[in-house]
Amino acid sequence: MFLRLLPKAYEVAARFLTLSERVLELMDAIMGRRAFRAFLPDPIPEADLEKILQACAWTFSGANTPTWEIVVVRDRKLKEAIVKVSENQTFLAEAPALFVFCGTRIFDILQIVSNAMLAAYSLGYGSCCVGSTDAEKVEQILGVTKEMKILPEDIAEKLGIPEEMKVRILVPIGRPNPLYLPTNPGKRTIWEITNFDKWKNKRMTKAPEVVQDLIKDSKTAMDDFKRGRDGMVQEGMMSEALYRWEEKYAAFSFPNLVRRWVFYFQLLKERKLVEVEQEFLDRSMRTVGEYESQRWAHILGTHDINSSAVVSHERKYSMEIFPKVLNEWIEFAQKRLESMSSSVRALGEYVDQSAVEFTS
Repeated sequence: MFLRLLPKAYEVAARFLTLSERVLELMDAIMGRRAFRAFLPDPIPEADLEKILQACAWTFSGANTPTWEIVVVRDRKLKEAIVKVSENQTFLAEAPALFVFCGTRIFDILQIVSNAMLAAYSLGYGSCCVGSTDAEKVEQILGVTKEMKILPEDIAEKLGIPEEMKVRILVPIGRPNPLYLPTNPGKRTIWEITNFDKWKNKRMTKAPEVVQDLIKDSKTAMDDFKRGRDGMVQEGMMSEALYRWEEKYAAFSFPNLVRRWVFYFQLLKERKLVEVEQEFLDRSMRTVGEYESQRWAHILGTHDINSSAVVSHERKYSMEIFPKVLNEWIEFAQKRLESMSSSVRALGEYVDQSAVEFTS
């Protein structure tokens, strides 16, 4: 009897092993994927395109009622027309395929976009998510029909389900330009994003680890930026390629790191684990706010993300202002890391006087 069951046991074990390998592959894809805004012109083979679309077709949807469709734009003239109504983001036309996601319910759209980008990454393609566009003009360019009736009107109205088909998100997909090597994006740690049972009930005994990660991520980002930029200058690349690199760090990397510093040290201050002047916190956030408001003033004033005003702004903040703020935070944290670690050890198993922390 036992011997007869062995083949079945091996079959079940093999399934679990295969599933485990797939989970590891999925985690690698989730943590390895990066946003790319520079592409090689190589066309996407039909077989790969169909695999990406298959990942879209199998995406979950509310009540198994998909309320979306995709327009895959490969025609150069159509892509260039979309660029003109998308703040002149020229990389949208450089990508061999521009996926235009249309739908009614935004939470369905977000799921399908995520699946498409992960599938593209698994096949060796780069992509990025673009929302800065005049959706109505894109709809006109592509002839998107507004209505998509999925439920009777009275039921849709009661449930709050929109019935209009709209352009929601653009995703350019193609082989990434090797000049733009993937770098550490400085993502938040799990201890920064997770609250246990109640809001702000975080695992504060992990605070020293979080601060060390912040120091490491900030140093890595600044080193990666300088190394990449210096390499481009040495190669004589002083045009759009260099600007894309500066934009990447000024718009998407350095501000995120500054916000991480401020949000986490605000929490440490509230928990009396470290002393930090409120003005220091406020000044850092003002820097981020000033950068973003001025950037969008330039973009909306010219409707050209490659205008000289925008380029100068990104260059100033990527090379001078944000690195100065990050270095101030690194110096501040390094001086207080030891005393903060002692304060955290004194917490024992407690997050604060009223909330018991989950054990590791």
